[in-house]
Amino acid sequence: MADGAVIRVAVAPDLEQARRAGRNRKITRALLAITVSMPLLVSAIALLMYPGNERANQLALALQASGVTVTADAAEARVVGKHEPEARATFNVDGTPVTAPLVAAGPSLAGSAREWAPLPADSGYAPPLVVRYLPSDPQEAMAEKDVVFWARPGAANTGLLIAGLGLVPAGLALLGWFLGGRPAWWRYGDKYSPTCWYCAHFRDQHTGSAPCGTRGRWSRRRCVCPAWTTQRQHFIVTDDALFLWHGLRPVSIPRGDVVAVRGDSARLEWSSALVIETTTRKLTLSDIRGWPLAAIPTLQNWAGVGEHGTAQ
Repeated sequence: MADGAVIRVAVAPDLEQARRAGRNRKITRALLAITVSMPLLVSAIALLMYPGNERANQLALALQASGVTVTADAAEARVVGKHEPEARATFNVDGTPVTAPLVAAGPSLAGSAREWAPLPADSGYAPPLVVRYLPSDPQEAMAEKDVVFWARPGAANTGLLIAGLGLVPAGLALLGWFLGGRPAWWRYGDKYSPTCWYCAHFRDQHTGSAPCGTRGRWSRRRCVCPAWTTQRQHFIVTDDALFLWHGLRPVSIPRGDVVAVRGDSARLEWSSALVIETTTRKLTLSDIRGWPLAAIPTLQNWAGVGEHGTAQ
């Protein structure tokens, strides 16, 4: 078998395998999306709660240092909006009754009524309730048990830790995406490619747009070359190699290799693998659509005289 001879151009993809592979890809992508998005949601909630946690921590430290401890004669709670509870307590300051909101009251108040109502005994805030307030501002008050909870070292930073842990899956997914090969739309202008990622032109053959790679590795500006906007080319023939397209990514086959293409329809519009066999290696190119069968003889003419298949 001489170099450059075409062995065969025929059509025979496994369509059922292609459909099965497509379903598996969708399921895998959905599972990955859920795995990444749920921790991100938890991180977002933790970050939104951080300012309130920080305020509670600072107030608890101030009350622990210089707060006045009293016993409240009454304590009430209500739910604001859909689910946000708030509580208040009434206590005496120098013989004068003062009603002050209880900062950072616990989640046990979430079942409270819409209007102010006395707290039941099982809420943990029923009177007699030990309260601390700032002498300079009696409206800054907390229940004693909340002061103990929020004055712990690092109490406000727990939310930041949860947010950071929630970002780990997203970081790993981003690292895997980067190392595994970014999509072609991201790699426009990749300085390591001799060709455009969006049309079948080399960088110095562009018309209608700047040559590929001139805007840097991270540019995502869509190519406006007519080869992309009007009529897509699927391969380039040079003296040294044939450039085929894997989706939007070019794959080079040296001119001396033997080429055989197998597909299944006149336009090869399917999602299974297109196998290109050469004398040195086998390349599997997935998800190629719109390859007209009429273009296949170009492969034959480039590689040498041989047989090629016709539309079924």
